[in-house]
This record gives sequence, C-alpha cells and structure tokens, in this order.
Amino acid sequence: MTSCAISPNALRLVLSGAEGPLQIVLGSTEVLHAEAIHCPGTSVTVLAPMVERILAAHSLRATDLAGIAVVRGPGSFTGLRICLASAAGLGFGAKIPMAGLELHSLLAAQAPHVPTLWVATAARSGAVYAQSFSHGQPCGPIHVLSHEELRGRVAEPPSHVLGSGVRGLDLPSGTTLLPDLYDTPWPATLLAAARNASFSFTPPSPLYLRRSDAEENLPAIAARRGIPEAEARKHIPSF
Repeated sequence: MTSCAISPNALRLVLSGAEGPLQIVLGSTEVLHAEAIHCPGTSVTVLAPMVERILAAHSLRATDLAGIAVVRGPGSFTGLRICLASAAGLGFGAKIPMAGLELHSLLAAQAPHVPTLWVATAARSGAVYAQSFSHGQPCGPIHVLSHEELRGRVAEPPSHVLGSGVRGLDLPSGTTLLPDLYDTPWPATLLAAARNASFSFTPPSPLYLRRSDAEENLPAIAARRGIPEAEARKHIPSF
C-alpha cells in the first residue's frame, strides 16, 4: 500500500456503520457537517443519498474531497461492508485516497484521562470484542471474549469500561462503567482520527474477528435450499 500525503486542513468525509447509527461527518480542521441516522436493514439504500445530499448542501462535489475515511471494524458485518464499499466506490470513481479507522481506538480516544480502560463492543452469541487501553493508547490487540472472561479481565486491576458489549452486564465490584454517551464515536473524534490517518488509493480492509452469521449457520441454510454443504462453502471466501 502506497501512502498519500494529505494536508491537515484538507476536506475529509468520514463514514461509520460499525454499530448503531449510520454516521457521516464532513470537515477539515473543524466539523462542517455531521449526521447520524438509525436505519437498521436499510443502510444500503440510505448511505449514498445521504452523502450526495450533504455534499450538495455545501455546494460540494465528490471531487472536492481530499480523502475518505471509514471505520473498518469491529462491528456489524453489513454496516461495515456498506460503508467500506461506498468509500471504495467514491474513492475509485473520483480518485480520492482512502483510510481505515478502528472503532475501539476511536472510543478510547474519548476517555484519554483514564489510566486503565477496557472497550468492549457487542459481538453477539454472548461474546464481546474487547481491548484494553491506557490513557487512550492500546495495550494489546482486540480479543473475542465471553462475558465471563471479560468480567475476569476488568476485575484485575479494577478498570473503567465502556461500550455496547457491557451494557446490562453484572460487572465486578470496583469497576467503573462510563456513561453510554462514550459508546458511539463523536463527530469531532471521527474527524480528528481522519486528520491523523494514513491515506492511500487502496481501499481499507474490514476488521473481522469472527465468522458471519451466514458462515456459522451455513449447514442449516444449505439444507433449507437443498444444496450440499460442501458445494455451498465453495461460494464463501475463506475467513
């Protein structure tokens, strides 16, 4: 991947569909426009018109963008794919460099004062994507943990925690749960990350840490359609 230098003051578009709302941020040194919309199951028909409308509202075209940044995961398979595909379409079509951002680092950046922080986002099936940070900096990679494993990690030493994966959990005594306003990247956070990101003309790859529901349920899906499982697996790229 060849990096592409972009002025810190240049106009950037940021897309996020990793969790919850579909987010779009436009800005350079400051946020010029930010929108978030809850559209479960329909983001594929919503994102492109949103981008077009936002650009038009500021008398801009796609070619006026210096870069497109997109949250590449972890998170919803569908949301990630739609945002990454949209970024690639705009990037290739208008010759705009692209960059990938990671959700957990974005959320941790919103609590830089916390010495020991665990960011845990929902991973379905009783699991979470969990990563530890110290003063906003990662202490290690993202892990896929069960709820019980997460409780053990945050208990020693007593930690601050945030994220969609910890809401409703019975956390160990001494653990500090940050308010849910920290669970979603703020527009200024997304723009700041995009200003510091490394851009190139190669689309960012998705950050997948578990198989999709379709892969996990393939035997049942194939059986319902009368297709041998071995034949169905030929049409799914290796995880």
